[in-house]
Amino acid sequence: MGYLTDELDDLDYLRIDLPADTKLTGILMQKFDGIDQTGFIGIQAGQIFTFPADQAFSMIGAMLGWTHFGPGNGDGIGDNLLPHLGQGGEAIGFSGPLTGSSYTLWIQQTGYPTNYQLDFLVAPVPEPATLPLALVGLLLVAIGRYAR
Repeated sequence: MGYLTDELDDLDYLRIDLPADTKLTGILMQKFDGIDQTGFIGIQAGQIFTFPADQAFSMIGAMLGWTHFGPGNGDGIGDNLLPHLGQGGEAIGFSGPLTGSSYTLWIQQTGYPTNYQLDFLVAPVPEPATLPLALVGLLLVAIGRYAR
């Protein structure tokens, strides 16, 4: 069961379904307007957020990552939030791009209304290089024939 409630002011939940053979390489902050200059963003692997927002402090370890974002946090237009998400204290954590199939984001700003825009960068996962493996195979065959 996912949670979408207004218990804690304005909660936004967003699910990202990555196409096969792609990875999430960035979450770029493109806009952040509001009196309060800092928001919250958390991420979990899967198609839903598995706990309600009012339990966030006791459930941080269930999140893949989290961070604060916005001008009040030192983030500027075009900054990539993904590396900061992976370093959220007490969360599972990650580094580099995310390669799973689905992720759910929880974005929250309490108090004053805030407008934000995030752009998600998705890139293809490169296929393994088969030429070097083929060359190693040919080399082993040649060594085997020479050894006989």
